[in-house]
Amino acid sequence: MTPRSPLPGAYWFAWLVGVLGVAIEFSFVYWGSTIVGKRTGISSADATLLASFFVAGMFTGRMAIGHGLGSGGDQSRVLAAGLAVVLAGVSLAWISTVPALSGVGLFLGGLGTAGMWPVGLTLALQAAPKAQLQAAARATLGSGFAVLIVPSGLGLASDAVGVVAAWPITLGLAVAGLIVLAITPRRR
Repeated sequence: MTPRSPLPGAYWFAWLVGVLGVAIEFSFVYWGSTIVGKRTGISSADATLLASFFVAGMFTGRMAIGHGLGSGGDQSRVLAAGLAVVLAGVSLAWISTVPALSGVGLFLGGLGTAGMWPVGLTLALQAAPKAQLQAAARATLGSGFAVLIVPSGLGLASDAVGVVAAWPITLGLAVAGLIVLAITPRRR
């Protein structure tokens, strides 16, 4: 594959899952403490402290992946499990009015999101073995757009309807990731 050849379809499926994972991750990073503060009524300082549970979840998930979680198996299962955990975390952070439960939701959000980018990127690069540089560049560009656009879009929606009403956008991102995984052609 020459640098100007189109990347294969399998690349774009993995690319999209990875980019959605980054979008979810930064939705939590930018808005996680705000949603928890609004739902529980705790101070901004306490909500920000509670948001460290998201980072703890990310750390735990990345450590598990680094120690070979899902190695040798179907990595799309790791992504699907992560998205299921993300759905639980986003939902719990959204509906909970109890700070401790909100912290669990944030932790689950981090745990589930932890593998989305590294596993998605790995699958994307594996799908384009003869165009690794091009594939990596497109993946980096996509993740940058996800960081730039999605949290800002969530902010605009929050300005219009409030952060509690806008937070389900993050649920939609996780559902979109599951749909992409469901329609991704499997290697034979």
